[in-house]
Amino acid sequence: MKSIIAEHSRGVLHGCLLLPWGGALLAVLLVLALGDPAAPRAVDADTAALLKGFAGLKTLLTLGALTLVSWRLLRPVDRRYLLGYALGVAAMAGATAMVWQLSHLGVASLFFHGGLFTLLFMGWRDVDPLSGLGRNRRP
Repeated sequence: MKSIIAEHSRGVLHGCLLLPWGGALLAVLLVLALGDPAAPRAVDADTAALLKGFAGLKTLLTLGALTLVSWRLLRPVDRRYLLGYALGVAAMAGATAMVWQLSHLGVASLFFHGGLFTLLFMGWRDVDPLSGLGRNRRP
């Protein structure tokens, strides 16, 4: 049995794997560049410590999502799903950077949970073409 990795050209495989990681890195850099420098001073020490703990948990969730998306991209994927995976991970990474900076926490919550729900929806609707399952077997 041939490996699916052997059937892909190297450029296509690495391009697909790089897209979510590059999008997440770009989102973090954008948030760091546009962050509000006065935001951490507006929060008291106890609340800041709590929010930094939440940011640590969000970082772990985002890295886990990136790992799962990278694992899924080792097999062929439709471009629509690739875009959804990349945008979902980028939204989660950018939101996590906002929480680390303690700025725009409401927007960060919307982006993080929106990205998480996007990834869950993409994973629910995505069918690997090599699995033998067709669209008619999906709920």
